[in-house]
Amino acid sequence: MSSKWSAPRNRVMNDRLWDAQGREWHRQFVWLDRAEVDRLVPKLGRLVVHRYHEPLRWLSGGEAAAGWEKVRLHTQTSEEKDVTPDDQDLTYAAAVWTSGEDRLLVVEEFC
Repeated sequence: MSSKWSAPRNRVMNDRLWDAQGREWHRQFVWLDRAEVDRLVPKLGRLVVHRYHEPLRWLSGGEAAAGWEKVRLHTQTSEEKDVTPDDQDLTYAAAVWTSGEDRLLVVEEFC
């Protein structure tokens, strides 16, 4: 019996993310400042929200902009560690993930 490995889908493991098509992305280990995320959301046109043990949420266009605006003030940066949690007691951090020359903006949710 042969077993064929297939890439995970819509999943994060450590510093690797697989999208719905099975494409692998790698995290850049720097939390972005808010101004950089402000610039990247419209440029990249999409945003992924990741919370441990939950499915990835893929947002695009206006939904990505609205999602970022909702969590913006509750997002820590590399320089700012202490931020006020939102009304669900969550804080966030944003990082760029890469696959070849392509970039993906991911916001991590923390309890």
